[in-house]
Amino acid sequence: MLLSIFGGFLETGVIILVGYRLIGISLKDKMIPICIVSFYGSIILLMVKETLPSITYLLVTILAIGFLLTFVTNLNSFASIIAVLLGCLLLLISEVIGFTLFKDFPYIHSLSALPLARAIPHLVIMVIFYVILRKANYYIPIPVKKKQNKNDAILSVLVFLFGLLFLFYIFVFEFKQLKFLSITSATVLVLITISLLYLIRYHMVKKIEDLAVSIDGQYEEDISKHITTMRSQRHDFIHHILALKQMLNSGKYNDSVDYINSVLEEISYVSDVLPIASEAVGGLLLSYKEKGAKKGINMYYYIADDLSSFPCKIYETNKILGNLILNAIEAVDQLEEEKRYINMKIQRNDVHYILEVSNFIEGGTFENIGSIFEQGFTTKTNACNTGQGLAIVESLVMQYGGHIYPEVIDDMITFIVKIPHGGQYV
Repeated sequence: MLLSIFGGFLETGVIILVGYRLIGISLKDKMIPICIVSFYGSIILLMVKETLPSITYLLVTILAIGFLLTFVTNLNSFASIIAVLLGCLLLLISEVIGFTLFKDFPYIHSLSALPLARAIPHLVIMVIFYVILRKANYYIPIPVKKKQNKNDAILSVLVFLFGLLFLFYIFVFEFKQLKFLSITSATVLVLITISLLYLIRYHMVKKIEDLAVSIDGQYEEDISKHITTMRSQRHDFIHHILALKQMLNSGKYNDSVDYINSVLEEISYVSDVLPIASEAVGGLLLSYKEKGAKKGINMYYYIADDLSSFPCKIYETNKILGNLILNAIEAVDQLEEEKRYINMKIQRNDVHYILEVSNFIEGGTFENIGSIFEQGFTTKTNACNTGQGLAIVESLVMQYGGHIYPEVIDDMITFIVKIPHGGQYV
């Protein structure tokens, strides 16, 4: 009894680890909850295995473990069930490989063998799968956040994987084909599985790339209009000069000074972001500067690099900068007037692009600064704040081999992003 539970615990654990690895999620920080889910999964397996038909038993197991994982990992239920499906699929393949390799050792596959002994070959193969997937950084990009909109692609992947798993299960076990499998047929089965997983991955990556291109185009189209309008001010200099000449000839010196100041103030908005190569990024910075000004918050940009070779896509760059600036605006919004300003720097050294956003914080240093990049963490009290911004930035930065960290000096905090030159999305 105990050995059966322990064997089920190990099987469930590797199914979860390999499945989540295949959708690009690391569970190293959630090992204790995963062990608890694996334990309950082994109990469920033991309870229903002898009482339900095989197909029903498999379906109940996948759904039960999938929904348990939804609460533990804080991912959507589709992603959790797909992870379990992928893990079960690779477990079936591992059993086929294990049986083929050890078919000359009948004791391992006999009913008289200990449950743990029968499980060892395919568990070892599953661990090998996990190591290979991790080293190769191979995964299928599945949307994993909760509160996702309806997504036909993920639904189709879910249905396809269910069908594939049941087809393999019926072929290998229900029709007792396992004992007739040769090395050749086992190899063909494995190659078919790899090919199908590759096609699923290709389909999901293609959809993400198409979406990225669409968003890039939308950013450029919408925000470039804003930039073009403001750049047209540069063509109005001749009119400003003629107006000034007329006022000076009339002896209206004070009016001339006021007029020059108003023109300079208007032009300075554009001049701050002119070094930026992308009009979309420049437009975003201008929009946030205007948003801050309406709240009585001054924003100062120091731009020493135009980001023309920045490895992130335009919409990703805007996500990083936009979330950092919005976080700073929300932080200083309730502070006294002399602290209502934000500094932003964009520069590069020999190794990294460096983005810095600095602002004052209320009450000195963060007490929970170690949790600042966790999803849902926030120090703001307004209901609109969801605590997702910094977590989104950290996720994007890490995908390009970079890192983000805060520096706190007195009551000033600076978020520093470093992304290596030529960083590749992983």
